Amino acid sequence: MLKLRKIRKEKGWSLTDVTVKTGIPEPTLSALEGGKLHPYPGYKRRLAKALGVPEAELFQEVKGDD
Repeated sequence: MLKLRKIRKEKGWSLTDVTVKTGIPEPTLSALEGGKLHPYPGYKRRLAKALGVPEAELFQEVKGDD
């Protein structure tokens, strides 16, 4: 699992919540979380700002349940 999904779930946010806060479409967020899509720099910035974490942290692999 990518840290992006872990952080989102820890905050109790749905994909819709993140879409509202970042303007990134839900299907894109899902693909980013699943590692199926490489994020554009602008997406990294928006996600990091919305989630309150450094950009470099978001796309690290972490062990855990999906």
